[in-house]
Amino acid sequence: MRLQECALEAFERAGFERTTTAQIAAAAGVSQVTFFRYFPSKEAAALWDPFDPMIAESIRRETDAATALQAACRGIWRTWSTADLTAVEPVARRRVRLVAGSATLRSAMWAGHADTEAALIGALRERFDAFESSAAAGACLGALTTVLLTWAETEPYPSLTSAIATALRTLDPEGIT
Repeated sequence: MRLQECALEAFERAGFERTTTAQIAAAAGVSQVTFFRYFPSKEAAALWDPFDPMIAESIRRETDAATALQAACRGIWRTWSTADLTAVEPVARRRVRLVAGSATLRSAMWAGHADTEAALIGALRERFDAFESSAAAGACLGALTTVLLTWAETEPYPSLTSAIATALRTLDPEGIT
């Protein structure tokens, strides 16, 4: 999306904290009102991720998993391993690098995980109890976030798929191949 691309360019050029929504909107050739129709905040423009609903649905389809952690890992892996990440990977790397370099964005990222965690827990709760579902969702988000922050700063870097596989394989060694 053009608006997010302009936001990323502005954040990279001037820094996240010094960039205003007015500057982003102007660079994209839209009004600030239009910016806020797409993103509720400047942070959202840097952090927006379309994968949460797909991941939750993949977890729901993981009916052979014996534990909530296996279901979560395997559902997440199914989403990532079947997605075409060709266009997503360079943008994801830029976004995660921005997050790694900004205390404001790191905080917003962790706060934003509440929605992702709720989606994962909701999908897991269809088969597992609240405690196991919560623990599995938290473990997956923690592992993925930590590995992605490392991935963004690693040169030469492995593929996004490889980084995600490493995080999930650490939690579910037999289920992620």
